[in-house]
Amino acid sequence: AYARAKATCEQWLQSHMDALTPEIVVLRPGIVWGPRSPHTLGIAMSLLQSNAYLVHEGKGIFNSIYIDNLIGCIQACIEHCSGVAGFYNVADDPGVTWRELYIALASRLDVDTACIANVSKLPITGKIIVEYVQQLPWINEFYHRLKRNLPDGLKSALKARLAGAYEYRRMVNEFPSKVEVGREMWHLQQVRHRLPTKKFEHVFNYTPTVSFDEGIARTALWLSASGYREPQNVSHGYVKIS
Repeated sequence: AYARAKATCEQWLQSHMDALTPEIVVLRPGIVWGPRSPHTLGIAMSLLQSNAYLVHEGKGIFNSIYIDNLIGCIQACIEHCSGVAGFYNVADDPGVTWRELYIALASRLDVDTACIANVSKLPITGKIIVEYVQQLPWINEFYHRLKRNLPDGLKSALKARLAGAYEYRRMVNEFPSKVEVGREMWHLQQVRHRLPTKKFEHVFNYTPTVSFDEGIARTALWLSASGYREPQNVSHGYVKIS
């Protein structure tokens, strides 16, 4: 539903571009990663909690853009002259695989890459079925209509009930017997083609300035400063969450 909404917005903009006074430039980034990214934090936590996984050994393309590179793209649009209206894919250069991303983060977090599971097929679980049903157009529309009409107090109570008791800490040496695979991550990790970005690079004469290695270093520094790290030289300990 999220992706379909983006497509609908683009279709509307495209049909009105000639009539609108402002010049419209639409950027299509992949996954925005780096400091403060919920995607990045989710991957880091899965590594620290030993429930990370790679689909088909992580050979898929990690279509992404580091946050500073995305800001650079936006700045390039602001500074450019007129006559550039259109839709542009923006991404890091060069692209990396999901395996390269996980290994790079794991090494910075002192996590053994042997803990990363390999998944070869999407398991049919209750969560997967619920995720599939939720993305059906009419179900999604009903959900958001219901959400708008529920009192805030009732919504908060329902969220708390569904989330269950909060775990303040988790034993590092507890390795789950089976990782929980998410439908979205399953599909994201199977992408085989890199987003074409030559159009943006040519029109705006822009090349990403932050390399993958530099982005990983900055991300690791942020994770460390935020209190996410693996205890060292202990057989029993806890992941610190500040």
